[in-house]
Amino acid sequence: MAVDLGFNRENVLTFRVSLPRSNYPKTAQIDAFYKDLLQRIKALPGVQTVGTINHSPMHGHGLIAFMGIEGVPPLDRKKDPPIGVGVVDGEYFKTLKIPLLAGREYDSRDGADGQLVTIVNQAFVTRLLHGGDAIGRRVSFGCQGPCRTIVGVVGNIRQESITDEAIPEIYLPMAQMPMNGMTVMVRTSTDPTSLIGAVRNEVLAIDKNQPISDVQTLVQRVDEVVAVSRSLMLLFTAFALLALILAAVGIYGIVSHSVTQRTHEIGIRMALGARPADVLRLTIRNGIALTVVGIVIGIGAAFALTRFMESLLFGITPTDKLTFIGVSSLLFVIALLASLIPARRATKVDPLVALRYE
Repeated sequence: MAVDLGFNRENVLTFRVSLPRSNYPKTAQIDAFYKDLLQRIKALPGVQTVGTINHSPMHGHGLIAFMGIEGVPPLDRKKDPPIGVGVVDGEYFKTLKIPLLAGREYDSRDGADGQLVTIVNQAFVTRLLHGGDAIGRRVSFGCQGPCRTIVGVVGNIRQESITDEAIPEIYLPMAQMPMNGMTVMVRTSTDPTSLIGAVRNEVLAIDKNQPISDVQTLVQRVDEVVAVSRSLMLLFTAFALLALILAAVGIYGIVSHSVTQRTHEIGIRMALGARPADVLRLTIRNGIALTVVGIVIGIGAAFALTRFMESLLFGITPTDKLTFIGVSSLLFVIALLASLIPARRATKVDPLVALRYE
């Protein structure tokens, strides 16, 4: 949850609009619908910015491609990463607060009759241009040969998943590549869910037969992505606590049984002058010995088995030293406390009663 996603998830309402091709067969109709919708929504009270993109946030790219890049050898489909393609309109980058690193965002120059342009992310520059200057370079997408000029570079966002690094991505202006299905994102100054009814009414005002779907806040979308990881974490935590309790009860039972078995011996030692502190050390030593043996065996087994859990881990390796040291120390302390109770009971044994024991 602490990973930088590359965008601000707070106070953003998202919903999906899918225009039927039978009612919107021409690209100009699609573009006009979304431009009208964005203007209407932006005029609503509490709305700060609004933009659209062709795919849903945090659920992968709607389109991926391998394209030609001016001055770069042809991409190898087996070695080079695919390039994610996003089609955006309105103030998409401002709505998600994705930083502009170089160049410019889209404006009125980038219409259907304007020069073909694109915006790329930092991963595109780093991995495909090797950190070189991107502004002014051309790429081929939807045309023969390099035809789209890069006019801007924006920050990376995690679109595929929270744990995977961002892949190279390009963003096309919707006016130059209209898409029937788009996700609308609305940044608000108030609770975003309070605008659900208003945005639905604005869609119906344009087309009374057009529904909206997949209405969620951006926070909810991110929570969905981490839901599986969170469930696994809670499950493993529950099993770990159960194992810790069983270990503590087991050690307590073994040491307690050992004290009972050695009651006669303890009475003799105390009759011969052993102090309570000596008896305490003797009893705890047995519990500590069991604990150390168990920790050594457990560490060996963990080193052998944790590699099978590697796909569930994030931010640490299966043999993370800090984790092994921390857990071993915790187990040692728990075992020490479990040994202390029967050990203290052993120090209170009456020597006369102990000598008559059995």
